[in-house]
Amino acid sequence: MVSEFEAGSRKPEAGSRKPEAGSRKPEAGLWDTVRAARRVLVILRNPAAANRLSDLVRPLTADPRLEVWFTVDHGSGFAGGLPARLTAMGALQLSWAEAVEEQFDLALAASDKTDLHLVQAPVMLMPHGAGFHRFAADTAGEISGLRRSALIHDGEVVPATIVVAHEADIATLNDIDRRLPERALVAGDPAYQRIVRNLPLRHRYRQALTADGRELVLLCSTWGPESLFGRNPQLPHDIVTTLPVDRFAVALTMHPNVWERHGELQVRAWTRSATAAGLRLIPAQGEWRSVIVAADLVISDHGSLTAYAAAIGKPTLFAANGGGEVVPGSMMDRLRGGLPQLRTGESLEPQITAALVGGARDSELAASAFAAQDALATMLTRAYEILNLPLPQHTARNDGLPIPEVAVQKPTVLHATITEARESGDQATLRLHRTVAPSSDCHLVANDHTDDISALERASAVFSGDLHPSLEHARTRARHLLHTFPGARLTMAETADGAKVAVLRDHREATIVGSLPISVACSGVYWWSRTPDRPQRITIGSGTILASMTIQS
Repeated sequence: MVSEFEAGSRKPEAGSRKPEAGSRKPEAGLWDTVRAARRVLVILRNPAAANRLSDLVRPLTADPRLEVWFTVDHGSGFAGGLPARLTAMGALQLSWAEAVEEQFDLALAASDKTDLHLVQAPVMLMPHGAGFHRFAADTAGEISGLRRSALIHDGEVVPATIVVAHEADIATLNDIDRRLPERALVAGDPAYQRIVRNLPLRHRYRQALTADGRELVLLCSTWGPESLFGRNPQLPHDIVTTLPVDRFAVALTMHPNVWERHGELQVRAWTRSATAAGLRLIPAQGEWRSVIVAADLVISDHGSLTAYAAAIGKPTLFAANGGGEVVPGSMMDRLRGGLPQLRTGESLEPQITAALVGGARDSELAASAFAAQDALATMLTRAYEILNLPLPQHTARNDGLPIPEVAVQKPTVLHATITEARESGDQATLRLHRTVAPSSDCHLVANDHTDDISALERASAVFSGDLHPSLEHARTRARHLLHTFPGARLTMAETADGAKVAVLRDHREATIVGSLPISVACSGVYWWSRTPDRPQRITIGSGTILASMTIQS
């Protein structure tokens, strides 16, 4: 997003820059460079547009021959937070009224909803998504990003350059006005390019999302009533609570307009129960591209992220297909006809498992929407042509994606089902299926750190969420929990070195040795307490977990 810009921190000054009387003249070479600076205006209408422009703006701000200014078009209801972010970055800013009064050598925009005809500079217009597949929300029959009313003013073509992702987009421009193709620059897609270049770093992004060893399901929602979240705001909760926690990790990324329109307080309130169950909610300014790289499966809608995910070979499901917002015959229209649909009225886990097993579909169709070339280099070349400057000898660019920064909450209440139990002498092997939502024949395991008091009162097993300095301290805590929650069959606590002690309702006590997480060990002791033979060594498998414990009673 905007945070990837590397803008300067100087204060705006009126007119030309001249040394003040009596001031020390700067070094001649540097002063000549500043005086001869070309002026670039970056026009931001909403966070999505800022995100699209960041790849191009970053190297421009590093060129000492350029002076990069920012302006926010307040005509959008999604622009409210942009000025403060620019101020925090130390960016040079002009109000929209000031910006249209001054002349610039180049203007960059990624929204056709701005009155670009007012700008006194050659305008380079970029798309604000993956192609042009959505109808404009406020102009009937026109395509978002290519509205004729914005591209043509008083009979004249407004943008000096219209950046498109693929040669096929030229036909769309020609349908709007026959003069537009000559202004087109087929550049590919810089966001897609960075996603592809970062595929080898997938393991780093998965580690940051604590998804190592598990299958990461990513939910992507664009904005508006036809989006995934707009159609079914309960879906993230349903998926994260239904899928087994030891096999799957679940993340959600939403279009910046959702955060801007409703506010962070409201969005986090809507998703609070899901994040408490382990959902990785990508923040408003979070890095969604690296999360797509990390994902094993994407559940999405008619937003651009669907195209990116499908194009790099991710199994992808439609949870909302956009209805009448999608342009017939567009790449997104063809994708929604070919990709499988998530049937929300049916069991979710079998559909997700089947999609993972089935693998990618329509990846060639999605990838064909992006020209196979260096998008950033192509756009920079055109920008410097407009500026009438040679390209820098060393272009400042960094294709690496930021590591996702996401707070992950471990669920504190789990419903565990023992799906298989095999005994052989003094050993047993168990298979465990654990979810946040109840399942058949399950027992409830609760962490005493949970805010769900009713779950603690109903749980078959309650364990201490603290690490205790000694086994005796752990035993005392387990006994206290058993007394506090008379409905529990057993309680458990552990020491800092991993030793665990269990106290049973029938007054038995047991010491557990092994590397199993305490919540899993609770289920093992729960089964052990109900089995007449009570084997001493138990191996438990649950998703990615496979470890043994020894019970000494």
